[in-house]
Amino acid sequence: MIAVAERDQAAVAGLLAQIQDAHSRGGGSALQQMMPPAWALLAPVALTPEAPNGPLGLFSAADLVSGLLTEHFPGTARAERAQEIRTHIRRLAEAAGLSPMALLTADERNLDPQALSDTLASIARCAADIVRLSPLRQEVALDMPLPSGVSELIEKAEAQLQGWCSREKAEYLARAVLSQRPEICVEIGVFGGRSLIPCAAALRELGSGEIYGIESWSPQVSVEFNTSAVNDVWWRDIDYGAIKENFLRFLVDERLMREVRVIESSSQRSSQMFDRIDFLHIDGGHSTYGSSEDVILYVRKVVPGGIVVFDDVNWATTTPARLILEAVCDPIHTFYDEAGQPACMAFRKR
Repeated sequence: MIAVAERDQAAVAGLLAQIQDAHSRGGGSALQQMMPPAWALLAPVALTPEAPNGPLGLFSAADLVSGLLTEHFPGTARAERAQEIRTHIRRLAEAAGLSPMALLTADERNLDPQALSDTLASIARCAADIVRLSPLRQEVALDMPLPSGVSELIEKAEAQLQGWCSREKAEYLARAVLSQRPEICVEIGVFGGRSLIPCAAALRELGSGEIYGIESWSPQVSVEFNTSAVNDVWWRDIDYGAIKENFLRFLVDERLMREVRVIESSSQRSSQMFDRIDFLHIDGGHSTYGSSEDVILYVRKVVPGGIVVFDDVNWATTTPARLILEAVCDPIHTFYDEAGQPACMAFRKR
């Protein structure tokens, strides 16, 4: 599902004006004149590129959109508008003495043209509201200038926090959050916080949204599933307490507690906390079992169009997880290591 960019909101208003003009004039040609602009409003959030044939075809597409938005964005303003769409369809069906399902398969010639016109205008208004309320699903511009406050926090995180997030990746994460405007962000594998801070800084700049950082800071959880002897020994022997304390102090000092929710637990135990995720960064355990489990448990929660960032794709043990991810997502950006090999990838959920 995509949305009309902010600069195109004038186009949305123009389409609504066309619909209202045709609706107010009425007559036998009103429905034919209303269909193209009504579909133009619904198409950005519909899952089919094919324009419907007639108003009942558009009602069927609107009903499908309503169900999907209600499922993926429960309790949001978009879901409320989606339910209004179904309310308009139900009222038309009741006036015709039909069930909603029977209405959507009925012969339009047996229905009152004015009632069809009224319902079409109402659905178009709801579709326009949904488009306006939807977060932007535009590409992540690599040359987007970052606000000074975001850049400063990225630099501070590099200097003060443990971790391996490169400047290139940190800036990409911030740009992705700024452009997509996610409501619910999740990072699996916080460690020292180097990759979480860019997202939190971007959310603070936007003035809305939260990021949930999932991290056990536990050697038992870190080496629960084997990767390699050298890697497992390193993760077993580090000072998790000092790393966690430093990260939490940074959140307080930089006043990021509104944007950040820390979940000190394994990713497996935490997965049931989320009904939906708009932005997901997976950088937890790199074992074959653990990384695959993170993808399976969490990517299913990501909304269509949401971004998933998967770290260390060049590890042999994470290859199965990456293949599972590619089955439901499309790659949109790749980060390369010093040897020119893919090190991290960003995807968009289908």
